[in-house]
Amino acid sequence: MVAIRTVVPMGLLHFWAAHCLMNTGIWHVYFLKRLSILY
Repeated sequence: MVAIRTVVPMGLLHFWAAHCLMNTGIWHVYFLKRLSILY
């Protein structure tokens, strides 16, 4: 039971971090495309 309590939050944290990184990456690509259109 202790192992499950340790592994599950770690898995969720890893998933959340990957999700945030992916969203940030998409936002950066979108932002760079907008900049390239402006210039």
